[in-house]
Amino acid sequence: MTAASAAAIRSATADDLEDVLGLRLAFIADLRGVDPSTFEPAFVDATRAYLDDVAALGRIRSWLAEDTDGSAVAVLSVLRNDAPPLPEQLLAHEGYIVNLWVAPAARRQGLARALLQAAIDAAPGWGLRRLYLHATDDGRPLYEETGFVPDARWMGLRLAGSP
Repeated sequence: MTAASAAAIRSATADDLEDVLGLRLAFIADLRGVDPSTFEPAFVDATRAYLDDVAALGRIRSWLAEDTDGSAVAVLSVLRNDAPPLPEQLLAHEGYIVNLWVAPAARRQGLARALLQAAIDAAPGWGLRRLYLHATDDGRPLYEETGFVPDARWMGLRLAGSP
C-alpha cells in the first residue's frame, strides 16, 4: 500500500482553516528557506483573514491529505478568479493553484499527485475553464506529467510599494 492510498485525501471545510493556514505558512517558509515560526504575527493574521475572506466568498477550495492519525500533512488550494468568456470557451472562471505543499516526511509517496488529481477532477464542476500556477523547480515535473504546459505569454509587474 502506498502512502497516497493510506492517506485520506479530502476537501477542506471551514473547520480546517487552521490546518490550511499552517500548511500554507509551511509552504511559504519552505520556499524561502526559513522556519514558519519566524513569520511576524501580523503576516499570520493577515493570511488567516485572507483565507477566511475568500472562503466566505466561495473563491477558494482546498484539499488536504491526512496521515493515518488524522494529521494534515499536505495541502492544495485553488483560488477561483473571474475571466471574461472567450469565443471558444464560455466559462468565465479560472483556477489559480496558490499552493501545493507536502510535509517533508510525507514526500515522494504520491500525495502531491493525489491532491492535484482531486483539484483537476473538481475543476469542471466548479465552472473552471483552466487551472494555472507558478511552478517550483521541484514541482515542475509533476505538473508537466499531469498535462500542464509552460506559457511564455504571461508577464508580471510588481507595483510600487510591494517588496
